[in-house]
Amino acid sequence: MFGMKKSHNLKQKLIWLSLGAAVTGLAGLAGSAMAKRIWKIWRRSEPPEDAESSQTGWRDAVLWTALTSLFIGVAGVMFKRFAALGWKKTTGHNPPS
Repeated sequence: MFGMKKSHNLKQKLIWLSLGAAVTGLAGLAGSAMAKRIWKIWRRSEPPEDAESSQTGWRDAVLWTALTSLFIGVAGVMFKRFAALGWKKTTGHNPPS
């Protein structure tokens, strides 16, 4: 009986890790898209294609990096929290840690 519970826990952890990876990828895409949209409104230009390039000025490189980091980070937290709520609603308990 103990082995079955351990196997079930491992299976749930693997499912949760897979779901987390998918959610993180989606959050990255959503955060990047939002940062790009905000940049275009705020700066009235396209964001830098490569913030690390010597062709990109320091100001734009730092601003773009900060903006994308902020939006990707916030989207990541939001998406993961929604995933955890969905997990709890579906399974009746919190996601595995």
